[in-house]
Amino acid sequence: MRKLRDHRGQLDALAESLLTSETLDEAEAYRIAGITRLTKDDPEV
Repeated sequence: MRKLRDHRGQLDALAESLLTSETLDEAEAYRIAGITRLTKDDPEV
């Protein structure tokens, strides 16, 4: 439950977007949640 509370804002943003758009692609979901996604081209990976 703590994880859900800690990320409540991100979950709410995703839910609101899904109510509007019904679907999100992966890049949209990460952007809306405010998560920077690392790719295989990033030096940290």
